[in-house]
Amino acid sequence: MLKPKLAQSGNNTDDSEVARVPSALSKIEVNLQIMKKTFSLLGVGVLLAFAAGCATPQPTQETRAILVASGFHTVAAKTSAQRAHLQTLPPGKIAVVPRDGKTWYVYPDAAREQIYVGNQSQFQSFRMTMQDAQLETWQDGAGNSEGDSGGSSKWVIWVFD
Repeated sequence: MLKPKLAQSGNNTDDSEVARVPSALSKIEVNLQIMKKTFSLLGVGVLLAFAAGCATPQPTQETRAILVASGFHTVAAKTSAQRAHLQTLPPGKIAVVPRDGKTWYVYPDAAREQIYVGNQSQFQSFRMTMQDAQLETWQDGAGNSEGDSGGSSKWVIWVFD
């Protein structure tokens, strides 16, 4: 059995005589450190992605209940165009959509692939109930000077009534 010989300074020992065990261990240690760092970074990336997904404001059960109690009705995203449009809407914000001489108030719920649609009086009821309950899980888009969130032309794919 060969015993590793360690090169000492001032000794004329040939490199071929020095056992490769220490360098093999150091390569394994380096590889382990690289793997640890890689998995740590990967873990951090996964956590950040998860946190970003959780950070997207979605309507709470209470907000959904208040929307329905205020008279809003749900419209499911049935087509791929509707689902794509739903993903472009700002979450937690009511869009004001003028259409055929009427004003509609639309609250997106991307998680459930649907929107909540209401008229002026239903929106006022929702707004007052939310203020009374002091819930701040939504944003009032009714003051939007453009009068619309999401582009008027994109709303033609939805049927509100």
